[in-house]
Amino acid sequence: MLVPDPPDPSPTRPPGARELLPLLLIAPAVTGVLWWIDRTPVVSFGTALAVAAGVAGVFGIPPLYWALDHGRTSMAWLASLGAAAAAFFPLVLIITGMAGQLLLGGRRYAVMVIERGAPIPGVGQVFWSSFVGLVVLCVSIGAASGAVYAIARQRVAWWNRAGA
Repeated sequence: MLVPDPPDPSPTRPPGARELLPLLLIAPAVTGVLWWIDRTPVVSFGTALAVAAGVAGVFGIPPLYWALDHGRTSMAWLASLGAAAAAFFPLVLIITGMAGQLLLGGRRYAVMVIERGAPIPGVGQVFWSSFVGLVVLCVSIGAASGAVYAIARQRVAWWNRAGA
């Protein structure tokens, strides 16, 4: 069970760009490392980084704002929120792919396509096992990005206290 962090003694103010925008660098960096480790990527390196930045901006910034605003800044909270936020990307992919197949060929065509694999816009049809791998990869990137963000946030806070 996730326990809330102790309240921050500093005056509360809503999180700003200084606190939120580093995620747009962290998520592509984590994605780049995992892309480099995985020697059989489906998309190019540049595409992977661009998608990671977009997903972080669309699905990652809102929960990060909520977490910072409500004092949920531990590594467990941020990694959990990162994993949950990143899981929305494959969900949106599969919903749009299924909707596209439904509009393209009707219900019978969509069912036939979905029985054979997951329709992914821009990529094509992939085996369901590959789609599950994509979900696991996205969740891993989200969790790792949240953890890296928490570590970076702690280091910056320590550096600011040490220099003060």
